[in-house]
Amino acid sequence: MAQVGIVKTLEGGVFYAKDSSGNIRELSIGDSISENEVVYGDSSNQISAKVEMELSGNDIIVLNQAQQQLIDSSLNQVTFGNEEVIFTKGDINTTFENADLSAWNNTINDVSDDMETAAGDPTQQETQAGEEEPTEEGRVTARFSTRDGFSTNVESDLRALADFGTQSETGNGADEIPAELRNLQNTTTPTTPVQP
Repeated sequence: MAQVGIVKTLEGGVFYAKDSSGNIRELSIGDSISENEVVYGDSSNQISAKVEMELSGNDIIVLNQAQQQLIDSSLNQVTFGNEEVIFTKGDINTTFENADLSAWNNTINDVSDDMETAAGDPTQQETQAGEEEPTEEGRVTARFSTRDGFSTNVESDLRALADFGTQSETGNGADEIPAELRNLQNTTTPTTPVQP
């Protein structure tokens, strides 16, 4: 049988390979795996036991604990067959070799020039109606300075709010809850137990 892979690592358990004739062998690091062998873990393996096998296509298969896997040609096949591929690497290379990239570069430059001409200088733009301060009903209006790229000072009305204090501060008693609303209760603990 053809060799399709080798055992790369074995951790925390015992793993076996069973061929199509029913012969069973214990695997160790570096052992070859042949086509149509079933690799499986011993039933007494711990959860952390695993074996890693590297197939000839550089794919790695990991089996944990008592899992089993038939090693056949389906594990070594590419996901897409040739009939499913629309193009090949050669087609792409041919396309790039025969392509006139100067036309692409000219197109990019033309589009950039058109955009700059149409937009003009963005720092000098005004609103579509020609007004610098558009207003809309039902919305908060804001005034923005000219877009010149300089930094500006932003102030917020929230900074002018009253200070409500913190929990650790003690007041002068003016804002405290009146005594009649505090639900004060005098509790007494009986000294002798009472039978209900």
